Amino acid sequence: DNQEGVIVTDQDSIWKCVCTLSGYHTRCIYDITWCHITGLLATACGDDIIRVFKEADNCDPNAPS
Repeated sequence: DNQEGVIVTDQDSIWKCVCTLSGYHTRCIYDITWCHITGLLATACGDDIIRVFKEADNCDPNAPS
């Protein structure tokens, strides 16, 4: 184990899910992208809607929500 509590082998990257976004689309999501400059996350879906998400300024990026 590591400080994140995730079991990994020697050279594996450490990833831990801290949040999911659900209920925003009514059909399959076909694409998702993240902008490293703004931190915005955009999704494109079969419901013909593009949604853009922004993390709250006062949240802890390592805390589940």
